[in-house]
Formats: sequence, C-alpha cells, structure tokens
Amino acid sequence: MGAKSCGDYRKPMKSYKIQGIEWFVEDEGLIPVLRNVVIPDGSHGRSYVIADYNDSQIFIKSFKEKGLPGFIRNRISSRGKREYRLGNFLLSRSIKTAKPLGYGVSRMGSYIIQKWIEGRSLLTVFKESERHSELLEMLAVFLNILKMHHVRHNDLHSDNILVCDEQLYLIDLHKTRIKASFTLLDEASNLSHVLVNIYSYLDSDEKSAFFASYGNTGIQGLVCLLYTSDAADDLLCVDLGGRRIIKKKNRQKSLERKHPWVFSRQYIF
Repeated sequence: MGAKSCGDYRKPMKSYKIQGIEWFVEDEGLIPVLRNVVIPDGSHGRSYVIADYNDSQIFIKSFKEKGLPGFIRNRISSRGKREYRLGNFLLSRSIKTAKPLGYGVSRMGSYIIQKWIEGRSLLTVFKESERHSELLEMLAVFLNILKMHHVRHNDLHSDNILVCDEQLYLIDLHKTRIKASFTLLDEASNLSHVLVNIYSYLDSDEKSAFFASYGNTGIQGLVCLLYTSDAADDLLCVDLGGRRIIKKKNRQKSLERKHPWVFSRQYIF
C-alpha cells in the first residue's frame, strides 16, 4: 500500500467559533448542541461528555496540550483533527469505528465529536461471556483487516475495542498510524496490546485456535521472542504468560540502526 493523499477523506466542513473554540462540523444541527453543552476543558488530560443529538447521542472528547511541544502540535495537527480524519479513513475501508461528525480547536487543546456507540469493551464481554471461541474468531478477522490496511493503533488494548451488535468497533484513534508499509513489529504491536488483558483467560487450545484463525501460527512465537529481544524495547506490553514487562523507548535510535526493516516509520498519516 503506497502513500497517498488524505484528501479523499475530507468532507465539506462549516466553521463556527463558540466560547473560544473553533468548531468544524459537517452538520449545522450540531451547533445548538455545542452552544448548550458544557464542553470538557481537558484539565485532567482527556475528558469526555455525552450529549443528545437528534434521535441519538454524540460523544465529545477533549485533549489538553501542555508546554511548547503541545502548543505547536495543536497548531500544526491537533489530536482532535487527527482522530476525525482517521475515523473517516477507517470507515472508508469498512473498518468499524465511531462515526466522526466534526472537531474543534482552542488555544491549548482540541476536541473530537463522534456518534456515540452503545457497546461494551471487548475485555468486559470476554470476562462475562463463555463464547470465547466466537469472540476470538471475530478478533482474529478484525486484526487481519487492520493488517491488510496497514493500521497500527499503538494503544490497542481490549478496552479500545467495543462490541456492539455482534461486531467490533475500534475507538480512541489519536495515536493510530496508517503505515505506508506494515512491518513485523507493527503486526506484533497490534497483537501484543490486544492480547495483554485477555490471554490469561484462555486455555492452551483457545490460544492455538486464535493464532490458527489469525492465519499465522508462527507469529505467536515471534511476539514472545520480541519480549526477550532488543526490539521489545519499543513495546509497552505484558508477556503472554502473564509476567509484566514494561519497557521504555529509551534506546529507540540504537534499535532503529540495528533493525531498520522492523522500525520503518513511513506512514500515510
């Protein structure tokens, strides 16, 4: 999948300034809602609010930026705008996510407006359900779709996948990258993050069945191998046997020199 313009995912937007926030929305009908709802200021990092809109609900998430780097990022490519564009990209590839309706930018923060999904996290469903085989098969298909479209989420824990009407939805997209090429580490990152919280609930047969459904039984060994290699320093993860290993990216440049084929940074957006 080669690099391409993101212009395909842009829609006509209308701009309105309300209480210091410049909003960009697809539907003017959102403006009365934005004027009347108490928008979270993001003073505690990310904040959320749910509001009624027509016959459904919307979800507004705020991102607070700190310091000069955050100020610059907010001016160049705010996280709210990134999540809006990423949501449209995923939907254009038939990857289910919350429908983005607009975004906002203020002096030191940004906002994303999405259609509210009435679902439960994959982790919650997994804990409460005995349908492990069915859920694992759904997850394997879902991960393969992400791989096919070069989607590296970078925070793909099982609370960032919602189950709604027997389908999986990807949420919390602002760290996501659409890669021009998809390396083994990109694939292992998605796998390791999503398996962290649910792997201990699986017996050996279920684990084997999951990787068989995923279509690459060899990746199980690769993911485990990464935890004991230098490449593991790029991951914040838990060993699949349940032993917590937290690594930082403090040797990123050294690792990129050692493993250039793994640490490809090319991405579309």
